[in-house]
Amino acid sequence: MKRTLLIMMSAAAVATACSEEPINPGITAGIKIETIGVPDTCSIKVLFTPDEKTAYFDYAIGTDNDYIAFDQGTLETIQRQDGNEPLEAEFPNLTPNTVYSIFAKSYTDKGQSAGIFVHKASTLDNQFKVELQYLSDVSAGYRMTIPQEYVSCRYYLGSASEKEAFIADQVESSEVSEIPGAYTCVNFYDLDPSTEYVFYAIGKDRSGIETELFEIPATTYASDACPNAEFDFDIDIYQGTYTITPNAMCGKIIASITERGTVSYVLEEGFYNDIPLLLESWNSIKFNNTNEATGGNPLTLAMTTPQMENGTNLELYVAIYDANGNISGTRHFNLATPESDPGLAAPSPVEIEVTNISNAGAVYQFTADQSVLGFFYETVEADWYDELKETDPELSEYYLAETFFANYKTMLSAGMQGLFHYGNGSFTWAETSGQPEFRYYAAAVPINMNGPREGGWGNTTLVSYTTLAE
Repeated sequence: MKRTLLIMMSAAAVATACSEEPINPGITAGIKIETIGVPDTCSIKVLFTPDEKTAYFDYAIGTDNDYIAFDQGTLETIQRQDGNEPLEAEFPNLTPNTVYSIFAKSYTDKGQSAGIFVHKASTLDNQFKVELQYLSDVSAGYRMTIPQEYVSCRYYLGSASEKEAFIADQVESSEVSEIPGAYTCVNFYDLDPSTEYVFYAIGKDRSGIETELFEIPATTYASDACPNAEFDFDIDIYQGTYTITPNAMCGKIIASITERGTVSYVLEEGFYNDIPLLLESWNSIKFNNTNEATGGNPLTLAMTTPQMENGTNLELYVAIYDANGNISGTRHFNLATPESDPGLAAPSPVEIEVTNISNAGAVYQFTADQSVLGFFYETVEADWYDELKETDPELSEYYLAETFFANYKTMLSAGMQGLFHYGNGSFTWAETSGQPEFRYYAAAVPINMNGPREGGWGNTTLVSYTTLAE
């Protein structure tokens, strides 16, 4: 729910002018009215901006029925302001959840006016509400509408027998105290199917007075009795594939895969902890690996983790909708790239065939077997590397491998594609930036699931060739 509560009249985008008789607009005075900030439950603040022809203006607040009284000058709230400087005015002691009309009429020094301008704005609802937002077999969401007068809300999801314990604060309840907006949501993802629950909540206002006890009983569905989905994940250190297959009752799925913490931060900062609202917003612009599937089709997401770290924490959020497009449930999965496996065998060396040698390089045909997750490849100046090995007998066996990985990360940070091939089988690449009559190595370093580090590197393959003369 957006907190934009302004309702403009239809004759103009910002304000509407009404006048009983035609007046030459070149000699009349007009005024603009706009709301400052967001109205609260009992006050509205506006800005009056008269034009340069204005000598003074009258303004007031009322309802639609007060238009004639304002026009006739009998409305009790009328005030007059001399000059044509902008004026900020606050109207206090208003009624919550009420649409008000703010009237203004400006005059020239000869009493000529463009008529009455009317601007509408609504105060916020001061009613504290707790509602069930969605319910599935293993998830439930509750929406709490919290007016500005309230500073916190204590809540708990439990059983009917825990009511008195919640009231006495003898259960491990939670509290929301930094209210992000007009409402906030609470989401539960790990419930038991076909189980009775009760959601309890009590709000507290600024004076410390508590609201009534809210208790919402709900029984989760059986897993085959609600819109639902099956989940299949295939994750390595470079790429993950996440497949969500809906059941016959599911009309739509929206899902997002990100590094862990991304969603929770955004939810708290600007989306009222409303999972469906966030996923629908991201899906509209295909942001943060968010996408949807409809019509009973499975949804497959893919996410690359290019730094290839072991144990990178990820999270998948899913919103599940029924056939009518209503939110039915949510799911949340904490996932991660594989941890390092010290017992994993080293990958086999990559085979390289060099063909089509030219004065600027050659074509490299790489072939890797199934022990290889992927490999880095580059062209190395052969004489330089041979000399380096001779002059530095303690040169690490992983020197080229670590150099290739460092170069790869540098290219990534520059927005370029690093020299890394994901997968095994055959891959062809052409070197075109070499010098004529120069000896090079076509080089490749494989990795396994442990990644580009000790325990993950395989042996480096070097194939020597000399470019042609010009």
